[in-house]
Amino acid sequence: MTSSPPILPAELRSVRTQISELDRALLELVERRLRLVAVLWEIKQAHGLELVDPNQEAALRLRTYVRARELGLDPEFCWRVLRQIVEEGKVRALEQLRPVPPADRPPAPVRRSDASPDAPGLRSG
Repeated sequence: MTSSPPILPAELRSVRTQISELDRALLELVERRLRLVAVLWEIKQAHGLELVDPNQEAALRLRTYVRARELGLDPEFCWRVLRQIVEEGKVRALEQLRPVPPADRPPAPVRRSDASPDAPGLRSG
């Protein structure tokens, strides 16, 4: 069994630089995707379309699994990463589309029935 020669510091720096460049590129791609999702949701909203399309998400998952296998990557890992990005896109797009109340008008008061533990969306469990 032959051992590989130790990595020299210059080689180590070179590899770390390449990894840093890839990290930066990944983040830029994520930002670009999030911007496009926001545009997509604006278009869907303007045309009265459902904002979330389960068929598109299923197709994305399938494409992710296929490509991950082609690259020799764990498909579940790749889907978890991409799903986080997809979910972040939804959160950001919903925040962007949420109407902002005018500054000169106070927010509507909470009705007693809305604040009860039995009101929809407030139940625990």
